[in-house]
Amino acid sequence: MTERERELEAKLAQVQAELAQQQGVRCRLHEEMLNEIRDNMALLPGIKTKVDALDATLNAPSDPSRGLIIRVDRLEQKETQRSWIIGLLITSTVGLAISALWSKIMGK
Repeated sequence: MTERERELEAKLAQVQAELAQQQGVRCRLHEEMLNEIRDNMALLPGIKTKVDALDATLNAPSDPSRGLIIRVDRLEQKETQRSWIIGLLITSTVGLAISALWSKIMGK
């Protein structure tokens, strides 16, 4: 075997060793990822239970009128009505005051 062939053999052996090492690292990473996926999968039933509880709180499937979404909507409607009535009361009070002042000034 010539010196060149020995160098090539040595480089080939080195490359094979590096590839084996890289494959080992990839296998460990793959196993770690699989373990993490398994751990996360174990959490899913608890998350589903919490999501179902939140859905029941927001929508109240047994009685929709008791759901949080409906209650907030009703509060918003009441606030709109209350604001309209207060505006009407303020307008009528100002109108009444102006009318009384006008009558007092004009002497009627």
